[in-house]
Amino acid sequence: MDDFVSPSPDIAFRPFAAEHLDAGVALSTAVGWSHRREDWEMLFAFSRGVAALHNDRVVGTALRADFGKAVSTINMIIVEEAMRSRGLGRALMTAALGTDTRSLRLIATIEGQPLYEKLGFETVEKLACVTGIVKTTEQPTGVRDVYPQDLPEIITLESVSFGSDRSALIKWLDKNTRMAVIVRNDRVVGFAARRRFGHGHVIGPVVAQNTDDGMSLVAYLADGLEGQLLRLDVPEASGLQFGLGEMGLEVEYLAPIMQRGPVTATSERLAFVSQALI
Repeated sequence: MDDFVSPSPDIAFRPFAAEHLDAGVALSTAVGWSHRREDWEMLFAFSRGVAALHNDRVVGTALRADFGKAVSTINMIIVEEAMRSRGLGRALMTAALGTDTRSLRLIATIEGQPLYEKLGFETVEKLACVTGIVKTTEQPTGVRDVYPQDLPEIITLESVSFGSDRSALIKWLDKNTRMAVIVRNDRVVGFAARRRFGHGHVIGPVVAQNTDDGMSLVAYLADGLEGQLLRLDVPEASGLQFGLGEMGLEVEYLAPIMQRGPVTATSERLAFVSQALI
């Protein structure tokens, strides 16, 4: 990601830095995304990328988060509406991709999907954004808050389900979110995390052996959120959205999950940490 090639002389590419965060919030708000500055700060903690400047004003962004040696996620590919149709989106993506050899995953918008296909990405499944106002939930049994000694097993579950090392992410979640686990035979067999996001809360990741365990983790973390906005980003094939419907959540939209290169993500990954970090 060292060689930034701008598509036109009046556009300057710069490494994305903390000074670009407020402009990033403005861009994501303009395209209808609900990211707060705090949400951008989370992504920035795990990502590096590029900002496109026109007359010293940020008009485009592209970030890439590297996890271990195997997989990166591409996120926050945004181009200001007035600057589109100039090749800026492709140039930003090219800069973000660089020459890194990790496999890549991203959640595509319908508008961006053709570009990603030209860059070698293929749709591997669909993501369902499930959101709504939480109804009263019945608290499950067999779920508890995380203890410090659970973290090594959580790191293993998350890394295996994602397909690469996610230890840094789990350590961040442990410090900044509420996490819950299911333990059987003295082993952690499932976990989930809840944090503030946008106008409400998001639960993710959810990693569990089956949808019943997944819903138990969600119900446990949804306690106290009655009447508030909650969101989960789930693979369409996970089946989790049906139980979420009983909590008052509905599928808002479907989006392509795209991939370039092999990724060993597993079916135990029932909800993503975010569409940006998958």
